[in-house]
Amino acid sequence: MKNTKLSQRQKNIIRMLPHKDNSPITVKDIADKLNLSTRTVQRDLIGIEKFFLDNHFEFVKKPGIGIILNEDEDSIDFMYELLDMIDSSKQYGRNERINFILSRLLTSNQPIKYYAFTAYLDVSEKTLVEDLAHIEEWLKKSNLSLVKKRGEGVSIKGSENSLRKAQSRLINQVLDDDKKIELLKNINNDVKQNLIQDNDVLSMIDRSIIDRTRNALNTSFSELHISLSDNAYIGLVVHIALAIERLKKNESIEFKQDFIDNLINTQEYIFARKIVNNLEKEFDMDIPNDETSYIAMHIKGANFMASSEKQSNMDDVIEANQITKVLITEMEKIFNLNLTDDKRLENDLKAHLSPAITRLKLNLSIRNPLLEEIKFKYDTIFNALMNIVPNVLIRYANIEESKVIPEDEIGFIAIHFITSIEKKIIDRMSINVITICPTGYGTSRLLATNLSNNLKNVNIVGNASIMNLNREFLIEKNVDLVISTVNLESILDISQLGDIPYIEVPTITSENDYIYINSKLAEISRQKYYCNELVLEKNKISNEIIPDNNKNKELSDQLYRTRRLFKISSSLSYLYDDIRFFNKKGINDLVQLSASIVANTESEFVNIKSALEQRIKLGGIYFKEYKLHLMHANCDIENPKLAFGNLVDQNEILVIMISTKDYRSEIVNLFSNISTMIIENSRFIEKINSNEIQSVKDLVLNQILNIIDEEINKGE
Repeated sequence: MKNTKLSQRQKNIIRMLPHKDNSPITVKDIADKLNLSTRTVQRDLIGIEKFFLDNHFEFVKKPGIGIILNEDEDSIDFMYELLDMIDSSKQYGRNERINFILSRLLTSNQPIKYYAFTAYLDVSEKTLVEDLAHIEEWLKKSNLSLVKKRGEGVSIKGSENSLRKAQSRLINQVLDDDKKIELLKNINNDVKQNLIQDNDVLSMIDRSIIDRTRNALNTSFSELHISLSDNAYIGLVVHIALAIERLKKNESIEFKQDFIDNLINTQEYIFARKIVNNLEKEFDMDIPNDETSYIAMHIKGANFMASSEKQSNMDDVIEANQITKVLITEMEKIFNLNLTDDKRLENDLKAHLSPAITRLKLNLSIRNPLLEEIKFKYDTIFNALMNIVPNVLIRYANIEESKVIPEDEIGFIAIHFITSIEKKIIDRMSINVITICPTGYGTSRLLATNLSNNLKNVNIVGNASIMNLNREFLIEKNVDLVISTVNLESILDISQLGDIPYIEVPTITSENDYIYINSKLAEISRQKYYCNELVLEKNKISNEIIPDNNKNKELSDQLYRTRRLFKISSSLSYLYDDIRFFNKKGINDLVQLSASIVANTESEFVNIKSALEQRIKLGGIYFKEYKLHLMHANCDIENPKLAFGNLVDQNEILVIMISTKDYRSEIVNLFSNISTMIIENSRFIEKINSNEIQSVKDLVLNQILNIIDEEINKGE
């Protein structure tokens, strides 16, 4: 048996896998049974697959069907014996090490010697010093400092308030929303214990304290007839549980008396006092008044909903109303849309802003799990609010000018505007659609009628046969979207469509088809509005005097560049998110292996396998100097594929790059750059060889950003 390490959770997953002659099990089934997210199971399967390869067990993944161990009863029994012998101690990457060290330092009352960390984490002192440099930067953001004393060790210095905020921040950083909710649900104790063992930062809070805190909170909410959103509830449980943990170590928080005096007559303080009474009963301990103020401060930053649905502070209501109206007015000017008549936007924004302003004034943080998606997908709305919100809050909410408004807060405000603006744009924009069928007068007309009857923002500009479909025809008709009843890519050169999107749907469309079509229409509406209507509006507002012919050409060029940049960024982003990593052993057929690694469906597998077989006939896919198999081809699939991995028993590297039939220039450039990196950057090969997944992804991301920068510079 090789020196393999598996977590207890990975062992549990292995014991769930069916052996041959039984039905496969899906990742979702495993996740549901163990109360995990599918993402967590997929991560664990990478290590599990390596264990199977190292010990010569056959592990079969059937796309769309499930997972199965292709072994008989005797082999399974032998494997279970191996599992009992395997060390389940945790293996740490850099981020995991940093989180582990932070969790220990934030809960220790005395310095911890370097040796304690190097021995437990199995790293050199040099590696530990590098990790501590990252930790020092992290702590600065929480107003804490790292103290290193020769002979004594390392510790954290700062106020009790800052320490607790840092603990809460660390928990929010490490646990995604699924994990936080999983921790707080009424789930099996064994499962909960495994969750805590697998996430070292949770060792900062005793499991029983979490459960007892929830009991006291739930009793308080019932007595007060109030409720709280899931995210706010989880945040409050974590904050109080950390406070109880610190109090048990005689580490209490202190506030200035004038701060307490300002809170003591508020409804939030009354709520906090009731919660503290129940906490004192639950934990049989006295809780200082300063801790009551600490809880009241966090309640004030949450959005409690009382049965009366009344706000406690009229000043807060007036402030939120005023800021809501100003934000809506400013966004109307920028987007040239009437948002004032959207009462839902107004009401939701008011309800959100009051606790948000309180959080900002009290320096409370909130995590927005949708932030990166908002910034990428709705960057125009987010960037507009990044410019507007700080000035509005400084003027109308008395926020200090030096205050940096967190992107997470602006992201939450953006969600309300996204909902309203997207709806307005879709209602306003008319999308020119042409329907295609083999003849141009049969199924395409039936499809056109169905679309016109069911979609209000669709303008059918014609029906055409495949024979009439070309670039000039589409430009003449000013087409925004091609919808076909047949697969165009199998019949003609799809590059004839240029940058005009195309989708294939059945002649008789179902509800699911309309969901898909609506999603595409919304995407095109957004692009068309932002790249055309919004650009025109900005130029109209501008006082620059430009001759009409120059202005039209500039707008046309700008529209083309913007569309192209959006298309390139989206294409590269999708490829980056779908990069595959693997380790394989005992491989006879590299073509079949490569196709199975990157294919999502049976048809993709067949197409990729065929394309690779054709490519190999042309020669040159193995590079002896680098011990590298470079499996690459152009293939008739929807999205390109990229994968990196090791052929373990051959001590060779396998890189898979599959571009699509339309031969997108950005994908070709990226794959060319990766090929160059293999030759010129020895670190790249080393990172693949040592399974440093994040490092490999970072190097690929740098290439992607370079391609996007080059495209932007072309425009400039």
